[in-house]
Amino acid sequence: MNGLAARALDDAPVIVVMGVSGCGKSTLAKWLAVHFGLTLIEADDHHSAANRAHMAAGLALTDAMREPFVRSLCRAIGSELGGCVVAFSALRRTHRQRLRALGRPLLFLHLDIDRSRAEQQLRARRSHFMPASLVDSQFDALEPADGEPDVQVLPVNASASELARRAILRIEPFLQQRFDALGGAAP
Repeated sequence: MNGLAARALDDAPVIVVMGVSGCGKSTLAKWLAVHFGLTLIEADDHHSAANRAHMAAGLALTDAMREPFVRSLCRAIGSELGGCVVAFSALRRTHRQRLRALGRPLLFLHLDIDRSRAEQQLRARRSHFMPASLVDSQFDALEPADGEPDVQVLPVNASASELARRAILRIEPFLQQRFDALGGAAP
């Protein structure tokens, strides 16, 4: 592997689509991963069966219950050799810090949705472990990203296609910086 390729792997970007349950993280993250040709990592896949059952019963997770989940997610991101898009709530500042500690270029897109719309979205979902009754606990756990320059807020106040368009406008300069850092222009 040449030096540029090795540097590219070290500098592979991570785009985290974050927010409370029901904001559209997974939908947007899947779309962005395909659009940019990046690997998708779905944080929900890293929950234990016990955590899923706990939430399905209408009970919020404690920070202690979240710890193995966040550790598993960080391992998955750290082992991904290329760039990736991650659908992850990242509600806690400490969880965002854990992702930053991986040493990869990060951009967080916080999908900012109001409670009533998030609850409506959750009620419309089928076959997902997170019930609408946990919406309040999600908003209670959400810590503001004030002073975190790598977090960009995208209000969820438009169609999915418009939200995707806005996300692309935020992501393209971030990706261009990665290419420029490698000494070349984006393809």
